[in-house]
This record gives sequence, structure tokens and C-alpha cells, in this order.
Amino acid sequence: MSVHTWGENPRGIWQLHVEDKSMTNKAMTGIVNNITLIIYGTAVEPLHYKTGRRYRMKNATSSDAMDVGAKNICNFRV
Repeated sequence: MSVHTWGENPRGIWQLHVEDKSMTNKAMTGIVNNITLIIYGTAVEPLHYKTGRRYRMKNATSSDAMDVGAKNICNFRV
């Protein structure tokens, strides 16, 4: 998931994969002591879910705008 609301369903099994690598010293390692997952949401479906979003690409002209239906952006299993 991203920090934006793309219409993903947060239900499912979440997995965190941690890889401890040091490019300079193989003896340097770390320890993960605690992980917290915070999911924010709203009680009411946002309006843009029904109408779709309109995105502008960086440095785009008005003819380069992208129309994207929010429910079709990300489709993956969690």
C-alpha cells in the first residue's frame, strides 16, 4: 500500500521482509525490536471513488493530464 488512498483493500495477510546488509562491513548487523502497522481510513467512501481522480504528471501541459479511475489503479493481493 502507499501513503495515498488508491482504493486498495487493506484486509489480508501483511508481511514485512527485512534484509540486513552493509555494503562496507559484513559484521555490522542490526536488530528489529518492534514493528507497528497503522492503517488510516474514513467511515464514508470518498467522492473520488465514484468519480475517478484526475492526475497531472510532473511538468505536464494541460493536454498531458491523466484521467484514472481510482478502482483500477492498483490491483494486487495483500
